Amino acid sequence: MSVPAHIPVEQRYAAADAAHAAQLSGMSQTQRMLAGLPYDPADAALVKARLRVRRIFRQFNLSETPADDAVGMGVERRRLFADLLGIKESDMAQNVFVEPPFWCDYGTNIRLEGNWYCNFNTTILDCAEVVIGDGVLFGPNVHLYGGTHTTAVPERVAGLERALPIIIGRDSWIGGNVSIMAGVTIGRGCTVGA
Repeated sequence: MSVPAHIPVEQRYAAADAAHAAQLSGMSQTQRMLAGLPYDPADAALVKARLRVRRIFRQFNLSETPADDAVGMGVERRRLFADLLGIKESDMAQNVFVEPPFWCDYGTNIRLEGNWYCNFNTTILDCAEVVIGDGVLFGPNVHLYGGTHTTAVPERVAGLERALPIIIGRDSWIGGNVSIMAGVTIGRGCTVGA
C-alpha cells in the first residue's frame, strides 16, 4: 500500500491502519513496522536485529583506515558495510564510500541504488525502507529518521512506534547537519542545505 508523500502523516497512518486491519493480528512486529503500523520496538526479533547491526557497525566504526586505498573504503570496511546492509558485497556498487562513524537501526532496510558518498557521522533510523539513489552525496552529520511516533497520546503511552519510508532521488546532495524525517521523498538532483 502506497500513500503519496504529500498526504499528512496522520492520514498516512490512518490509510495504513485501514489497509491492514483484516490481517493485523497475524502480522509480526517486523511486518507491522515496515507497513507503517504501530509496532512494539521491544519485540525480541527486532531487538535481535538491532543488536546484530550494532556488532557490525562497531567493527566498521573502529576499523583501521586502509593505507593502500586512500579514496575507497578498503576491503575490510567494504565487506563489513555489505554485511551491515544484509547484501553480498558483489551487489554493492563499486563507488560506495562511507566514512565512519556510521549508525543505523537495522541496516537491512537501507537500499542503495548505486554509487553513494556518505561523510562522517551519518545516522539512519531505517525502521522503514530508506532508498538512496545512485550518485547521492551526504555531508557530515546527516540524519535520516524513518522511525517516528504518532500524535495519538495513547499509542505513545503504550510504547508503540511508527515508521514511514524515506526516498532520496539520484544525484541529490544532502548537506551537512541535515535531518530528513519519516515519510519524506527528495526528488532527483535536489540540493538540501544545512
